[in-house]
Amino acid sequence: MRRDAPPVSFVRGAPIVSSGGAVALQVPDPTGLTLGVDGQPRLIEETLRFQWPSGRHRITLGIEHGVRQTPVRLE
Repeated sequence: MRRDAPPVSFVRGAPIVSSGGAVALQVPDPTGLTLGVDGQPRLIEETLRFQWPSGRHRITLGIEHGVRQTPVRLE
């Protein structure tokens, strides 16, 4: 870990989609967050939309402690 780098935590999830199709994820406050979906970086906005085929997917959420001052909430 670099001493001059701000602290960051990562949260990973692996949702299983039973029927492929449109998926929406609400991020009420994206301040200080980064997002990766299935290994690809995504621009994080208050409403994220995906077209996911059925199967397991991977979401990685980065939380920058120096920027983020409120709890993370996803809907």
